Amino acid sequence: MMTILSFPKRNMRFQNQFISWSLFFLLILPGCGSSTNPTRSLSTSDSLKSTSKQSVRIESDKMLEKKVAIIRLNNPDYGDEALNKDIEDGIKQGKTQYHKHTLIDYDARGNIDNVLPIINKAIAEGAEIIVTLLDSTTDIAFRRKSIQPIVFAMANQPLAMGFGKSDKDHDPNITGAYLPHHLTLTVEIARGSLPKANKLAILYDPTDPLSSIHKDALLRCNWESVKPLIAPYLKGQDWSKLMTELKTKDAAAILLTNGLGPQSTVVISEAEKVKLPVFGTLSRQAVQGAIFTREPSLRWSGFEVGRRVARIINGDLPVNIPFVEGDHYVTVVNTAAAKRIGVTILPAIMRDIKDVSGKSFVAGAKQ
Repeated sequence: MMTILSFPKRNMRFQNQFISWSLFFLLILPGCGSSTNPTRSLSTSDSLKSTSKQSVRIESDKMLEKKVAIIRLNNPDYGDEALNKDIEDGIKQGKTQYHKHTLIDYDARGNIDNVLPIINKAIAEGAEIIVTLLDSTTDIAFRRKSIQPIVFAMANQPLAMGFGKSDKDHDPNITGAYLPHHLTLTVEIARGSLPKANKLAILYDPTDPLSSIHKDALLRCNWESVKPLIAPYLKGQDWSKLMTELKTKDAAAILLTNGLGPQSTVVISEAEKVKLPVFGTLSRQAVQGAIFTREPSLRWSGFEVGRRVARIINGDLPVNIPFVEGDHYVTVVNTAAAKRIGVTILPAIMRDIKDVSGKSFVAGAKQ
């Protein structure tokens, strides 16, 4: 038997309110997670999943982005450094589009003593890869023994600098590209340009390991009947006296090594006074009066550095990336200086090179 609720007339307002509230609750209760409203539940779930995926993607992008510190000495007396454009070109060839990177320059402002502090600064600011573009800055970075991978460009021999046993078997935290001194053919070109030479003097600083390595590399070149004359110099050297001594010892030319820095100007000047031609290592030295210089190609160096940076950005380890040896050099001569001394630069090399006067030589053009 069904019991029917009856409300007195005077309570009709209360009855209407009761019915209205009852209907309201019946309508909204299924929306609070009930299976009776699947459309609303699915929409909420999809929204949560979309937000979650977006958060994961943002976090993933942050994890994949690499901050690359370019350590620059910016001192032409130590050599020019590869451009960021060339490094970027190398990176673009090997990096996937899903990985991000930022190149940031750290400038030592020409002072070698500032190199270690700016490396420390780069690491403190979150650099994950360190790039060095000179023998001297690479040596400083390597000896710091950071956990950050180092990618270098150099003219010196990395194995002689203690970086490993071979191009493939090297320190696990470093990789890079190098253009070794023995491939510049400086000794061979000096011999060819001075057919009557008996001795060629190698000028080097015995207190500078990089200069000593350079000297040893030159000694491994093809000397044939010409003898090397080892010419060490010390701090506060009397260059006029040393050049005169080398001339009396029958030196036919001076071969420069790393480490001279700003002293190269006075060295070249004093050598010319006694008619000793200078074969240098930097294009800048040709402007100063060296008759012939061979400098590593900055384009090649930068590109090869970029390729190795890309591999690290993509997750590879430096230990798995071999050093690469190149033979790409820029030749600059000073024919005016050669003429003053009375030397004819080997005609066979007078092609695809530049003279400090701005003239270029092609197809074996002679002086």
